[in-house]
Amino acid sequence: MKPFVCRPRFYGVVLILMALGLPAWAQEPAAAKDDPMQAVMAAYARYGEIGKEHRLLQQRAGTWDVTVRMWVAPGSPAEESKGTSECSLIMGGRFIHEKIESMVMGQPFSGLGLTGFDNIKKKYVGIWIDSLSTGIMTSEGVPAADGKSIEYVGDLPDPVANKYRQQRAVEYEDDADHRRMEAFDVGPDGKPFRSMEMVYIRRK
Repeated sequence: MKPFVCRPRFYGVVLILMALGLPAWAQEPAAAKDDPMQAVMAAYARYGEIGKEHRLLQQRAGTWDVTVRMWVAPGSPAEESKGTSECSLIMGGRFIHEKIESMVMGQPFSGLGLTGFDNIKKKYVGIWIDSLSTGIMTSEGVPAADGKSIEYVGDLPDPVANKYRQQRAVEYEDDADHRRMEAFDVGPDGKPFRSMEMVYIRRK
C-alpha cells in the first residue's frame, strides 16, 4: 500500500469539506486513525480552532480614536497627530482587520493591518502596510503571562538605511475601552528608546 500524501491539488477539497463538517472531524479521533483524509481534516480543524488568544483580539472590534506620538531621536520633541482606527473581525473571528486614517508629518496617512494568533507557532502574527511605504512589515508576538500585553518583534522597512531591520513593540490592553502600543528603536548610543506611542480610546 502506498503511503498517503496530501498534495496541493487536494487543498481546495480539504478546505471546502472543512467548512461543511468541521465539528464532526474534531469529535472523531478514532476514525481519523483509520482514514488518512480524516487525519488531515482533524489536523486542519485543530489548526483553525478559536482560543482565548483569538477572543482577546475579538474585543478590539469597533471604532477607536487614536493619538499617535513619534520621536525621531532620544530626547527629541514628540510629533503628535490624531486619527481613527476601524477594527473588524474577518475569517470567522480568527483575525482582526484594522484600518487607520490620520495625518503624519502634515500629510494624510492610511494604514492597514491584519493580526491573528497562529496555533502552530503559538504566537500572535501580524502584517502592516501603509501609504508611506511600498513594503510589508511582518511581526510575531508573545503574550505576557497576565494576558494584558503582547510583545512583538517585527521586520520593519527602513528607507533611511535602505534595508529592513528589527523593531520591538509592546501592545497593552488596559481595559475594554483603552489600549496602547509602544514601539522602540535604537539610538546613536546603541540604547533602545521609545520612538512611537499609539493610544486608543474606544468611540462610544
